[in-house]
Amino acid sequence: MKTKFVAAIAVLAALSAGPAFAQDKPAAKVGKAEVQKFIDGIKADNAKTTQFCALMKLEADSQAAADKKDEKKLEELDKQMEEAAKKLGPDFEKITTSDMDEGTAGLLEEFAKTCK
Repeated sequence: MKTKFVAAIAVLAALSAGPAFAQDKPAAKVGKAEVQKFIDGIKADNAKTTQFCALMKLEADSQAAADKKDEKKLEELDKQMEEAAKKLGPDFEKITTSDMDEGTAGLLEEFAKTCK
């Protein structure tokens, strides 16, 4: 499961970080406190919680499409994921494009497990 979640974060980071990669800047580090604050903000807003979980579902669908090598479906899901990520706001982009240690990433992984 952890590998899938890390892959999800990598996909989301790639979707939202195009300009950062173009500038060849190293990813900023993000700490547990910042990630926990982000998670708490999402939890406090039912619409954002729903959006986060929808994004996790899209990521799972994307992984399934990748396993089947369905490029057309992958492109469609990538667009949907990009739009869903934008709705979570700039903090989501900042966190998903940041360098984080395993423990910090674990916070996001645990939160993602709450999605049904």
